[in-house]
Formats: sequence, structure tokens, C-alpha cells
Amino acid sequence: MNQNGINTQNGRSEETEIDLLKLAAALLQHLPVIITVTVLCAAIGFAYTKLCLPVKYTASTYLYVKNSSIEDRDQIASSDLTTSRNLVSTYIVILKNNVVVQKVASELMKNEQIAERIPKCFAVDSEGNISTAALKSAVSMNSDSNTEVLVVSATTKDRYVSAVICDIYAEVAEEYLVRVVGAGSVEAIGPAEVPLNKSYPNTSKNVMIAALIGFVIVCGIYTVIFLFDKSIKDEEDLRNFGLPFLGDVPEVNTASGKSNKKRSAMMDRPEVLITADDIPFSVKESYKAIRTNIIFSLSVHEKKVIAVTSSHQEEGKSSTSANIALALAMTEAKVLLIDADMRQPTDHLFFELENKHGLSEILGRMNKFDAVINKDVRHHLDVLTSGACPPNPSELLGSSVMKILIAGLQQRYDYIVIDTPPVNVVTDALSLAPYIGGLVLAVRYDSTSTDELAYALQNIKLSSADILGVVLTQVERNTVGYGKYGRYGRYGKYGKYGRYGKYGKYGYGKYGYGYGYGYGYGSDPGTSGKSAEDEDPITVPAAKES
Repeated sequence: MNQNGINTQNGRSEETEIDLLKLAAALLQHLPVIITVTVLCAAIGFAYTKLCLPVKYTASTYLYVKNSSIEDRDQIASSDLTTSRNLVSTYIVILKNNVVVQKVASELMKNEQIAERIPKCFAVDSEGNISTAALKSAVSMNSDSNTEVLVVSATTKDRYVSAVICDIYAEVAEEYLVRVVGAGSVEAIGPAEVPLNKSYPNTSKNVMIAALIGFVIVCGIYTVIFLFDKSIKDEEDLRNFGLPFLGDVPEVNTASGKSNKKRSAMMDRPEVLITADDIPFSVKESYKAIRTNIIFSLSVHEKKVIAVTSSHQEEGKSSTSANIALALAMTEAKVLLIDADMRQPTDHLFFELENKHGLSEILGRMNKFDAVINKDVRHHLDVLTSGACPPNPSELLGSSVMKILIAGLQQRYDYIVIDTPPVNVVTDALSLAPYIGGLVLAVRYDSTSTDELAYALQNIKLSSADILGVVLTQVERNTVGYGKYGRYGRYGKYGKYGRYGKYGKYGYGKYGYGYGYGYGYGSDPGTSGKSAEDEDPITVPAAKES
């Protein structure tokens, strides 16, 4: 927690419980994918069942087990039935014995009516026998609902073979059971019926299992992603850092119908401004709400100067800066938008302006504000572009010239909005801390991570700048609740002196900034006889009379 009450630690680091509502919302976001995978797995299960699994038929015969002690009595006691049920368990053990199974196999091979069908169901050796294990695996026995009825079932690839096996077991059962047990008797209720419908595979069951497996797998994957996802999704994630929430901005669809969230090149075009004809109403209202919150936040600050920044590139800070400036200008206030991102300027693209001259020339004492300002770009809105990229933007933004410039411009404008580079990449925005009322932090929905935000807050803490609040950008309009791109982008190419360092050790000599460009932008105030404080960076001097 810093001196401004901002928690600079990871907002989720101490959470130990899963937010089930957020998890459900995250899964609903991916509902089309979940449904697709589930249906696909169901189709795979159906195809596998139809094409790969063999069709089998199950026939059954029912044997009634009687206790011999009740055969000569007219009335049956409950104890007699209990004895019969116990005999069923004993009979099952005996009928599963290899001796009995071999007898059944032998009788099966002697049946001439199904002789041609047997090889389809069992492997027959050279001696014309089938293995005991194969036959035993095809037969099952159990008590029907814990009664005195013994059910013998056979499952094979041929419906007639299954029925014959059951009938042979019924014939063999009485011989072996009476001889071995010496008690009770069995009687077949009737011959086994030839099954008309297959018993295996169960297509409906397999399809449901495959669909369930697909559903569980895809939901499991998205759950794991959710648990390890540290991106900012909603206002609550921001409040975990103790940050004031200024508002959220829905993603903007371009004229082609594609979201600029997936086309970052569209984010620096006029189509994303709230003055565009086809901008969604929800976007306009969002910036109006953000404007109101900023005005309230600035009410306790003497300086009506706002710096807009972000943790990394492509988080929407420039479009946020331009639209905040436009929203403020709609209140009839006189507003100035300054593009201080001299390394990678963008604001001139929004308003379709040239960027040959601008802030860099003013800070380098090569030109005056009045000579390079773009007046009335929109009603009550002036725009100062960045100008050519200098080798030392951070030093220029923190210079006394910048201080004088901001102080003088506050006399002309009601609000000044400054678009600054990302704080996790360069320190330019932090150099402005003494001259501004506060920072507005642009955080991109489902892109900016909590770690990146925490690191940005640590950097801001070192500059002692006040944070007016956070704007959550590019929020999906179809999301339930609030839902990565390159981390450093082109900023990583700037090198020691910026991206124009390739033009020489001493600066961008191509534009005639001088040999000493690498060590100081433009002329040295000390050699001109005037200090930086004596120079007016705003007003163009009147022409001298000859």
C-alpha cells in the first residue's frame, strides 16, 4: 500500500478460494467452443461405436432351483425359500467350473445346425475345439433379483449361437448339479429365445459417455486456464489493488465489422473516436461517464493536467487520451491534447494531422508552441503533436522547459490531456509527475496481467504521482462480467537513443539537429546568455522592424 492508498501488490496473490461465479462466467464466454467440442466428441463416439465395435447378441435361459426337502410337502416355509436361494449361489460356482464349461463346449461343437456359425464367435483350434476361457467369458450367471431363479446368459456375435449355449447349459446343469450337490434340483422354465436386437454395443450410452468426456475435458482445460489466468477482467480485479475505477470502454468494431481488439492497427484511426459517425452509443456514454469521474477527481487538485499512460503497449492509452480530451471539450471547456509519446506517436493519426513539428521542437527550443499547435481540430480542442523523435525524451519531458510550458498553457486551457508512453517500458510519463494533477491508467481487458499492473504501480509509486483512476479498455460487449499481446512491442527496438539511434551515435543528424544532439537537445541555454527560465516556449516573438 503506497502513500496514496494504492495497493501495489498483486491483487490476487492472497486469494485461496475459487470464485465460482467468475468461473461460470468464464466458461459461458467459451460456450460455443464447449458445445462444439462436446458435439464433436459425441460424433466420434457414434462413429467409433458403429465402425469399430463388434455387434453382439445376448440370449438367456431361466432355471428354477428347488429344495428337495419341499418336494413332498404341500406347504412351503420361508426357510425353504432361503435354502433354495443359497443353492443358487452354490450352483453358479459349480456351473462356472472348467469341467462343466468343457462339457458345454463339447456339446456346442456337436451341434450341426450352428457349426458354420461358431467360428464367427470363437476361435477353433486344429482339433475342432474352442477354448474354455473364451466360452467362460461369453457366459454370465446370476440370481434374478435375489430369488430362487438362476439366470444363465450368453453373449456372442451370433444370435443363434447365444441361444444354443443357453439351452446346452440348461441340459447340463441338472446332471452336474444333482450329482455334485446331492440336494435340490433345477428345472428350465423354457428354452432360450433367439434375440432379435443386439445387446452390444449400446450406441446411445457410448455417445453420451463420449460427449461427457469431451465436455469434462474442455471445461477442465478452461478451468485450468482460468485458475492460472492473471489478466484483469473486471472492476473487482482493479479494486483489489485499491485503484479508483473511472469506467470501462466497450470494444469498438470497425467499418469492416471486425473488432479492433484483434486488429491493433485499427486502434490509431479516426474510427475509434467518439466523434465518429458509426461509433456505438455505449462507447460515447462510457467516455462521458469517465469524463465526469475525472472532473470529480481533479476537483481536489490545483492543476487540471491529466497524463494518460498504461503498463505496456497496445492497451488503448492513446485512444483513451484522445477520447477523454474530446469528452472534456464537449462540455465547452477549452482543452489541449498533447502527444508526449515521442518514441511512438499516435494522436496525429486519430485526427489525421501531420507530425513534422510538435512538442519535441518546443522542448528542444527550436520552435514555439504557437507555431506548431493545431488549433480547433475539433470544437474547443487543440492538439499538439509529438514532432520528430528525440534521443532523450525522458530528459526533455522532465526539463524546466516542460515545466514552463505546462505552467503557461494552464493559463490558456481549462484542461490539458497528455498522452504518455507505457510506464513499464520507459520512464517518460513519470518525468511529468511534478507538473500534472494526476495519472489515468489505461488497462486492457483480458490482456493486462495483475503482475504487469503491480509493476506499473510500483514504478508510479517511485515518482510520487497521484493516480486519478483506471480505465478498463476494450471490454467485450458480449462478455458475462468482465473478461496477450506483445509485452514490449516496438519499444524494445528503441535502443539506447530511441528507434532512430541507427542514424548515428550523436543523434538524428538527418534533420540537422546538430552534432551535440545526443548530449542535449538543440542549443545550450548557457551559451545563449539566457537561462531556460528566461525563455518563453509558448509565444512566437514578434518580427523586428528593419
